[in-house]
Amino acid sequence: GLGKHPPTEAAAMAALLVDAGVPADVIHLEDQSTTTLENLQLARPILQRLTCRDVTIVTDRYHGPRARLVAKMIGLRARVASPSLKDSQRPTQIKQALREAAALPVYAGRLWLLKRRGRL
Repeated sequence: GLGKHPPTEAAAMAALLVDAGVPADVIHLEDQSTTTLENLQLARPILQRLTCRDVTIVTDRYHGPRARLVAKMIGLRARVASPSLKDSQRPTQIKQALREAAALPVYAGRLWLLKRRGRL
């Protein structure tokens, strides 16, 4: 979804894909979500129309396990592709790793509750 500043991440990624030679008519935007769960839930109908259950999630290496967990909980088979960290700063890497280490069990619990209540 749209954050504080346009464009949406979906629009920016679509522009990068088109610039890289991907035909615009094969790009399917999901530009409403603000969380990983929303993103995958809103992408699911697009994937179902395309009869696709296998997905590649492109995200940073810290967020990958959580994104893969969400995908699995909503019935997608996912693999994660992550860019290199070679240009990232050590304090940023540490901060992201700690954030995701804390977020993963919390998110897993939240997903479990949602699934149990039939909301996934």
